[in-house]
Amino acid sequence: MEKLISPEEAFRIIKNQFPILQQESVSLASSSGRELGENIYSDRDQPPFHRAMMDGYAINLSAWEKGIREFYVEGIQAAGQAPSTLKNENGCIEIMTGAVLPNDCSVVIQYEKSLRNENVIQFQIEELKYFQNVHAKGFDKKEGEVVLKEGTVVGPLEMACLASVGKTKVKVKKRLNVAVVSTGNELVEVHETPSDFEIRSSNLEMLQTLLKPYCEHVSVFRLSDDEQETAHFIQHELENFDIVCFSGGVSKGKYDFVAKALEESGIQKHFHGVKQKPGKPFFFGSKNETVVFAFPGNPISVLHCATRFLLPQLNENSIEEAQLESNYSNKSALTVYLPAFISTYKNGIRMAELILQNGSGDFMGAIGANGFVEVLPNQEVKENEVISFYKF
Repeated sequence: MEKLISPEEAFRIIKNQFPILQQESVSLASSSGRELGENIYSDRDQPPFHRAMMDGYAINLSAWEKGIREFYVEGIQAAGQAPSTLKNENGCIEIMTGAVLPNDCSVVIQYEKSLRNENVIQFQIEELKYFQNVHAKGFDKKEGEVVLKEGTVVGPLEMACLASVGKTKVKVKKRLNVAVVSTGNELVEVHETPSDFEIRSSNLEMLQTLLKPYCEHVSVFRLSDDEQETAHFIQHELENFDIVCFSGGVSKGKYDFVAKALEESGIQKHFHGVKQKPGKPFFFGSKNETVVFAFPGNPISVLHCATRFLLPQLNENSIEEAQLESNYSNKSALTVYLPAFISTYKNGIRMAELILQNGSGDFMGAIGANGFVEVLPNQEVKENEVISFYKF
């Protein structure tokens, strides 16, 4: 390995070399799980009319304020109907949830707080206020206001927003073709029974799950710790993908052939070694339109490096700020990344709880984490201090 560079410098290099994500227009249904390539604006006020939030009766608040306590039902306002209009000051209109508020009405009182005798209504309520139980027009979004920002991944709620503003076609960022490659003689297939000195493959499956939502296709490969086999794969397969991720084979061991084979095959090395824990031997290179991430083989190292350096290139919203729920002291000269669970907001900032586990090989101990917090070299982080959080 060369002289170690900082994580910030590594991230900058990767960002500069990363393929530009082009845009394409897809149908609304096909946009699910995709990253938006445009801002989405509201085509009208949301909600587009004063909307009843309860089943009940709509009245004019001024009549109540004048002391009127008996109201007469003049009609029914159903959802999807044009607004009716009150005829009399002491009139009321029966209304359904989701219906437009009738003209001259300013309050909805739910059935549960009313007594009806024939066509006469009395309300069991002491106080009313303007637009009580009414979802006001434009309260959520005004016409022309941004509903979804470019880079947002389309999930169920995002899909509802797109549909509500009439986006039958959606601009999304093109997905890249990705290969994930695990190396190691100690690895056997998931369905196999390992011997006492072997382990089942897990890094390959982990990377595939992490990247699949953001990629057109994720191909998987398994290599033994063999120099010729590694070189053959790099020479014949690498150019078929936009991104190639290796797991293992980049440290200083006698059977770590990946970094050497990459350089000998004409891959331009941009760095090999980052001032971080875990994942110090991380290698990054490129050739033509292909970028290569070669991660050290311990599972938490793989997950951290992919989350910290690759995922933000595919989803810019994967980086957040968070407040640490407890003190943490990093007395080393390396930037430390710790598995953490990010949950509720406090004063507008997410709270991050550290998940204590036994080093970069202990992926089972990290269960419950949904990202990594970043603690800078020689940094003493106090409870509730704001730090960077990289979510997966």
